[in-house]
Amino acid sequence: MALNLIGLTGPAGSGKDTVADFLVAKHGYTKLAFADKLRAEICDAFDVSEQMLLERETKSTPMHRLAFTYCRDRSFVLWYHGIDEGTFERLDYSLSAMETRERSPRWIMQTWGDYRRATNPHYFIDAMQDRLDVLPGRTVVISDVRVNPGERASQVNAEALFVHAKGGEVWQLTRPGHGHSGHTTEHAFDRRHIDRNLMNYGTLQSLQRQVELFVAAEAA
Repeated sequence: MALNLIGLTGPAGSGKDTVADFLVAKHGYTKLAFADKLRAEICDAFDVSEQMLLERETKSTPMHRLAFTYCRDRSFVLWYHGIDEGTFERLDYSLSAMETRERSPRWIMQTWGDYRRATNPHYFIDAMQDRLDVLPGRTVVISDVRVNPGERASQVNAEALFVHAKGGEVWQLTRPGHGHSGHTTEHAFDRRHIDRNLMNYGTLQSLQRQVELFVAAEAA
């Protein structure tokens, strides 16, 4: 029987989307991401295309359109500066100038995630649950299982725990030259939360063979 839910984790560039796309094309999985809702909200707030946020080559490049001055979600800007509405109206020039500072897609996405989790640690998990509720009986691969900010283990490992609670597995990808970044969400999970390890050390075909072996093992 096919595994109903697979969550992929690993550093940026380790091959998570490659594996997810292969599971979709070869085994009929539906691809979802915890960041789907995050990207949709950012696109609406800054009036930009999702493609701008997804382009790997420019993900870390500061962009004019992602300066705070273009953000239509005032609560995000206020949260970032740690101020209330009244204080915002009295900003001095130095702080106002920060509104025109160009931000990269990666920075905006990481900061927006922190913003949402500050008010609800399970904000993106709740959104994922809503999406799974309308996909009963479908096999799903989540392409971005990450560590969450927090002091309690249940917070830090919330996304992996969510996958396991749904009867799924967490697969970790490792690729030479692609380590974890400094942001909390890019840190590695404790090994106890990893069910299988995919070594992306060689060719695409080699990676796909590993996926096939794991899928076959679950179906046996």
